[in-house]
Amino acid sequence: MAISPGEKQQRLDCCQMLERFAAKRQVKIIMFKATGKEIDEIGGPGFSRTRKFDDAARKDRIFHPKSAISVRFFVDVTALERQIQEKTLKREIQEDNRKKLEHIQAYQLHKWNQTDEKLRQGRIELRRDLEDTWRKQDDEFQERWKKQYHVFNAYDPITIVPAERYMQQDQEATLDATRKNALNDVVARQIQENVMKKQQEEDEYWAYEHGQMGARARLKRCEEEIANKLRLENELLSEDHLHNARLKREREQQYQQDEHNYQIHHSFFDQFGSTSR
Repeated sequence: MAISPGEKQQRLDCCQMLERFAAKRQVKIIMFKATGKEIDEIGGPGFSRTRKFDDAARKDRIFHPKSAISVRFFVDVTALERQIQEKTLKREIQEDNRKKLEHIQAYQLHKWNQTDEKLRQGRIELRRDLEDTWRKQDDEFQERWKKQYHVFNAYDPITIVPAERYMQQDQEATLDATRKNALNDVVARQIQENVMKKQQEEDEYWAYEHGQMGARARLKRCEEEIANKLRLENELLSEDHLHNARLKREREQQYQQDEHNYQIHHSFFDQFGSTSR
């Protein structure tokens, strides 16, 4: 039995697919024997396009003095390591300097706080001393004033007694407060009068506005009444004109009918001896 070309090509494709599968299987077996790990085939459940590698081994392989990269690109691995060490040392030095600066700032802040506290205590003590000094001076002044008052009262009773003078000085505060209260009362009364005046003006304004609104409403009603009256009169006048015109037309029609639509009597034709018109 002859095989068609399509079937022959299909069998050939199947054979090639089986050969590829067998080759992949053989490769997996060889890799498993070599590495001890099972290799996932492409499209399998554990397949990943990301290459799995050991980072430490990769670094050792790259930075080895006799690595392909070093030999090919003339990379000085020792210089790179020295540069990395310098950067690390520089970073450590910067970190130490930062910590020292923070410690210094904290120490300065502590000292400033101590200084502020000492100054505050000094101000408190100075104010206490000043208050004591002022109290002593006031007591001395009161003692001297009492002695002077007794001398004035004893040796010169006709003149104004200092006590009365100082009573007047004490009353000046009361008089000043009375004057201020009177002035405040006047200002408050003026403010109240202005408020009442404004309220009265506002009431008058709104009363006038309400009156004007009523007048406008009445004027509008009058205009509407006049307009309705004129419209009725115009309608009556129009009906009267129409009625007169209809009567005139009827009279003209009747006149036309009476004067023009007539019939000649037969005796008129008899005199001519003929019946012809």
